[in-house]
Amino acid sequence: GGRILFVNNRADYADIVQECSESCGQQSYTDSSLVPWFAEQDFSWLNKSKPDLVICSSVNHPRSPTALLVHCNKYLIPSIGILDSDVDATHLTYVVPGNDDSTQKCCALSQDIR
Repeated sequence: GGRILFVNNRADYADIVQECSESCGQQSYTDSSLVPWFAEQDFSWLNKSKPDLVICSSVNHPRSPTALLVHCNKYLIPSIGILDSDVDATHLTYVVPGNDDSTQKCCALSQDIR
């Protein structure tokens, strides 16, 4: 086991991501209004709490947690995200190819994680 931080940036995925993180006994940010907060803050907490993995429900979205993913790279924290094929995967460690607008894809990833 290890520490996983689940990050959701889409209102329609909030329940799925919250349920998955709770079933794994892990921390999550499922309120999509928090994601812009990631861009405006000091990420030193990330290095201190040092999750073993960050999972993003969707990377291709106007409220994408790009700043968080950049800092994950800086602190050598691996990340996973659902990503459309036409989106830059630079900041992700592991890409789950698929339609990030698909609730079914998010559910399938959630099932695989559990």
